[in-house]
Amino acid sequence: MRKYIYKSLLAILVCGSVYAQEPLVEITGKVVDSKTNQGLISAVINLEDSNLTTISNGEGDFSLKIPEAKVNGTITASFIGYKSKSIALSSGFKNIKIKLQPTSVQLKGVTVQIPKNAKELVAQVFRLRADNYVDRPTLMTAFYRETIKKRKRNVSLTEAVVDIYKQPYFTKQRDIVA
Repeated sequence: MRKYIYKSLLAILVCGSVYAQEPLVEITGKVVDSKTNQGLISAVINLEDSNLTTISNGEGDFSLKIPEAKVNGTITASFIGYKSKSIALSSGFKNIKIKLQPTSVQLKGVTVQIPKNAKELVAQVFRLRADNYVDRPTLMTAFYRETIKKRKRNVSLTEAVVDIYKQPYFTKQRDIVA
């Protein structure tokens, strides 16, 4: 495990130094509801045709650093229950206000059935479990944000991007988080 941690830290340092050499431009703004002007918490903002993404904070504000070479790109803001909106960066990089319009999505109908035989239902769950779990190691990436407030005021903000090396369901190996 110690060997893995050292390799991970080395990779972070190497990657960090590669990105540090490339000039970055910071894009800032706010994602709001078009009707109420309220900030949308955890709206997703991404640079199109790239993997550069961020989410808005508790007030709807966001900051996204992109390579200088991509300043002619387009960012897209999306939020569940709202229509996504794209904005060309040629209109500016600071204090961009993105107003998303609420929208409804027609969902398919769902049929709920009461099982006739509970024992058979449990047996079927166990028979089909291989269909519902991964059968080979999988790399997943997660975003973590923790905000600590004291009387309506933010006193701490912690954010992290975490790689999870998910092991197959039918092994005794543990998942690894970096």
